[in-house]
Amino acid sequence: MKKIYTILTWVLFTILASPTVGLSQDCSGRFDVTYPSGTGYFTPKTFNNGTKTLDINYCPDGTGEILITIKSFSPGTFTFHTGSTTGPVVGKHTFISDEVYEFKLTISATTTLYLTSFITCTNDKNSDFTFNLAPSLSLTSSVTSDPAFVCPNTPITLTATGAVSGEVYTLTGSDGSVQTSTTGIFSVTPKISTTYTVSTKIAACGTGDVSQSVLIVRENIVITSNPVDTSINGDITAGQKVTLTATGGVDGSFTWTQDGALISGQTNSVIDVYPPSSVTYYATGKTPSGCTVTASIAVFVNKKPLPVELISFEAVRSDKVALLTWATASEKNSAYFAVERSVDGKSFESIGQRPGAGNTSARTNYEFADVRLGETAAPVVYYRLRQVDASGETAYSPVRRLTGVGTATLDAAVFPNPYAGAVAVRFHSAGPEAPALTVRNVLGQLVMAATLAPGAGPQEVALPQAAAWPLGMYFLTIRQGAQQQVLRLSHR
Repeated sequence: MKKIYTILTWVLFTILASPTVGLSQDCSGRFDVTYPSGTGYFTPKTFNNGTKTLDINYCPDGTGEILITIKSFSPGTFTFHTGSTTGPVVGKHTFISDEVYEFKLTISATTTLYLTSFITCTNDKNSDFTFNLAPSLSLTSSVTSDPAFVCPNTPITLTATGAVSGEVYTLTGSDGSVQTSTTGIFSVTPKISTTYTVSTKIAACGTGDVSQSVLIVRENIVITSNPVDTSINGDITAGQKVTLTATGGVDGSFTWTQDGALISGQTNSVIDVYPPSSVTYYATGKTPSGCTVTASIAVFVNKKPLPVELISFEAVRSDKVALLTWATASEKNSAYFAVERSVDGKSFESIGQRPGAGNTSARTNYEFADVRLGETAAPVVYYRLRQVDASGETAYSPVRRLTGVGTATLDAAVFPNPYAGAVAVRFHSAGPEAPALTVRNVLGQLVMAATLAPGAGPQEVALPQAAAWPLGMYFLTIRQGAQQQVLRLSHR
């Protein structure tokens, strides 16, 4: 009798301890799925073994993510794939007993997510579950890279679609900007890296607003100094060594100037200077995506302030007129600003003046229109400011450049396109500068970068390395001077 009791006890313990036949489990292959759809969530929706496909029109909240929850009533492994049921794994969880697994998915304009379940019971079961996720609100940028990189003072277009007819799109930026539009088309010029979010109402989501977001990364160059207080309180003496470091640009591509005068032989991101008096240093360089950016830093010696603290200087062209704008944070004994122009970047001539503010600690804005820009035949025109104080001392701004009125355009094209083997790019040289080529894939990753030899007229450049690239879409950017053109390149 004791022996029979021992055997029954062992059998019962085995049943209770088994992960596959425990009393709280079943082996039907049943699981519940919670997923976003329409104005809310299906909670829960039950599926058994087999296959199932759902077209989901969810309500985006601007985060770029959706949450899917799985509750399995059977032990087994659930795997999320993209591309196909055997594609890259983006999520995986093994269930031992009744429990809940939450999976967050980063979405794009249209994403298909595949769920494969394998129930490990006495009768193993497989199930394939497909989510077709299509947001009905979309926000896209005219910049093709991801994230979208833009040069300073470069306007871009953001386009929103999907709103209920007659509804207004509201665009807000993390920089505090707000715009509204009935067409969904916005023009923005980010001064800093900014996340833009569009909000509106869409048919599938009832009366509540939904939103989508896009990040625009503004490339920039920043200069720091060591000792770190040289740009704050000026506790250095005349001739003392100061190390300047420029970040955000490509090392070896910098041009350093000191109050408008070139610092010869200095092209790297880190340089040593020995200022005899308070002075402003400028670094002009190329960012990784090809932007030309100028940064500045004021170095104060013996706590002597600069006569003028220039905080911006910009030049833009409208048809045959160049509009120059600049601003100062403070001025001391400031007499006037002379606007100077050059066609070679070396020899400058004065083309006008604006009186200074004298003595002020408030921001002062200036502008000057060069209405005679059309008289120059040069492909590139250069501008700078010469600031003159009451004692006759002078200081120079960084140089700004514009394309001339009669400048040729790049007019680039890729052939053949689509291509299978050999491919080349043809373009018309737009000036004396060396053209630069970059190629990125659809993920924004850099595939190729090259600087070409300068030349005049029609040019043709073969891209033999393109034959080895994976099949798919690429974006080829060609830059020359201030001109840029982006071409789609399809490898099939």
